[in-house]
Amino acid sequence: AEALRLEEEKAAAEALRLEQEAAEAEALRLEQEAAAAAAEALRLEQKKAATEALRLEEEAVAAEALRLEQEKAAVAAAEALRLEEEKAAAEALRLEQEAAEAEALRLEQEAAAAAAEALRLEQKKAATEALRLEEEAVAAEALRLEQEKAAVAAAEALRLE
Repeated sequence: AEALRLEEEKAAAEALRLEQEAAEAEALRLEQEAAAAAAEALRLEQKKAATEALRLEEEAVAAEALRLEQEKAAVAAAEALRLEEEKAAAEALRLEQEAAEAEALRLEQEAAAAAAEALRLEQKKAATEALRLEEEAVAAEALRLEQEKAAVAAAEALRLE
């Protein structure tokens, strides 16, 4: 009976040892699985973070490209506006010069017309003066002839007397 009891205790101790070993092995396996799952989760998290970082980087590049495109468009618009303003200023200057030339020509023509009118009046005045002098000369000649005729008549009358 003692031998049987010892055998049973030994068997129970062996069974307990085997059970503990199996439990430890299972615990170790579960720990390793948990560690592997944690490592996989970490890998996936890192991959997700890397993907997100890449997406954000692409967005930043796209935003910078858009900014540069907008800046380029703004510069082009400013240049176009500057050229348009220069063109408008040149056109305004051209029109102003044309107007000034037309005004100068008009004033020149007016001055020439005024000079022609003054010359015409001067010639008319000179012609009138010449006519007056000629009339005076004719009247003086007529008076001289009249006086001569009177003198001849007086001399004739005196002679006859």
